[in-house]
Amino acid sequence: MSIRVAAGAFALALLTACGAGVDTSPRSARPASPDPLVARPRAATTMPRATVAVVGDAGVGEEPQRRVAEAICAWHDRVRRLDAVVTTGDNVYQDGAPEDFPEKFFEPYTCVFRRAVPFRAALGNHDVATDHGRHMIGDPAFGMKGRYYSFAAGPAVFVVLDSNDLDAPQLAWLDRTLRRARSARWTIAVLHHPPYSAGTEHGPSGEVQALLSPRFERYGVDLVLSGHEHLYSRATAGGVPYVVTGGGGAALYPCADPLPPETDVCRSVHHFLVLRIGRALLVEARAPTDGAFDTFRVGPRP
Repeated sequence: MSIRVAAGAFALALLTACGAGVDTSPRSARPASPDPLVARPRAATTMPRATVAVVGDAGVGEEPQRRVAEAICAWHDRVRRLDAVVTTGDNVYQDGAPEDFPEKFFEPYTCVFRRAVPFRAALGNHDVATDHGRHMIGDPAFGMKGRYYSFAAGPAVFVVLDSNDLDAPQLAWLDRTLRRARSARWTIAVLHHPPYSAGTEHGPSGEVQALLSPRFERYGVDLVLSGHEHLYSRATAGGVPYVVTGGGGAALYPCADPLPPETDVCRSVHHFLVLRIGRALLVEARAPTDGAFDTFRVGPRP
């Protein structure tokens, strides 16, 4: 049995056991949002919790990706078990071809699969180069319910977008989903192209910023995670924190000099994020060898 088939079968059993409800029907037959939102009352006496790792722009199958993966697993073992690994896209370079899944996704993340931690992936621009990402969407190892979808983790709702094509149906779905997510304590948006970025290779996406940032502000999104720029940066705009986490394994890009005025931090370093989600939302950026280099708390919405 090939590594890809074995890992895919294992992930299918894993996600089914975790109640993920993976939909393997053709994309055209899937509902726009097959994941129901789980509303969490903000005044609950016992607040549910979740811990999630986030990584982006990783899928090259080289040593930096493996070091980040090993650091994720070491954190899982030493500190607190992870409930999921979320990606901000570009999961498999160079073009998201299924024949590259073993070398650039399954093998580097062997330790994650062994620990039965499910992935929840977003699509990057490289991922959709082959058949619009359908192979990735259809493989349960990536934990996707479609090209855009939502899922709950503790008291948070994650809204995963396909920023490669922000078409009218997706934007209408986003409005409905964010409106319903107001009942959750935390709402976290995940996409590939950054509305705000301190990098020099791509910079911020003006189209994404124009289409999405007003929605994030209107509906009270608490945190926006993106990739595309191969570095770490954190900015605040319109009261919303924007984190670019694109240092999962691909070659790094430099930070702008001077930094954009809305930028709080920029580091050109391989890394992953840890989100500790409960009554508070704590975000920690960690390098494989140096540990945490940026930590911040997201304030609860009024």
